[in-house]
Amino acid sequence: MIWLIAYDISDNRARKKVSDLLIQYGFERIQLSVFVGQILPYKKEELYGLLQPKVNLVTDRIIMIRITENQINNCVSLGNDITLTSIFDDGNVLYF
Repeated sequence: MIWLIAYDISDNRARKKVSDLLIQYGFERIQLSVFVGQILPYKKEELYGLLQPKVNLVTDRIIMIRITENQINNCVSLGNDITLTSIFDDGNVLYF
C-alpha cells in the first residue's frame, strides 16, 4: 500500500525523529514535512505505533493518507519537480 504522510510538529527534535523514522521505513520526502512511500499493512501499524509517542497531541499533527498508484501517476506539481516512480521499486519497500 502507498501512503502519503504529512506532519506539523512544533518541536525541532521531535520533527527530526519523525523524518528520520520515515526515511528508515523507506519513505521519500516530497516536501519539507510530506513523505510518500510503500509499506506493508502490518508495518504501517508498527510505524503508526512508533509515531504516536513523538506527537504532542495539543500542538502537533501527523496525517497518513492511503493513495493509489493511479493517483500518483496523475499527480502534477509546480516548481522543483519530483519523480515518484522510485517508490514502486521493490528496493524501497521494507519486508520483514
